[in-house]
Amino acid sequence: MERVYYKLDIHGIVYLVETTTATAYTYDLSNPTEVGKVIWTDNTTPPTIEFLPNIADIMAKKVT
Repeated sequence: MERVYYKLDIHGIVYLVETTTATAYTYDLSNPTEVGKVIWTDNTTPPTIEFLPNIADIMAKKVT
């Protein structure tokens, strides 16, 4: 099944977001990595992101 993403800027950082689940991924088109969920309940306020509990480990692996 093909995933459909859109680009979303949250506090100056661009994420790929899966349209059906609001799951946020790193902006890495060749290998997106899940980082959390987009929280956007009111279109008059900016979106926020709820990061996965192990975000530090996830990002450390992406850097190496």
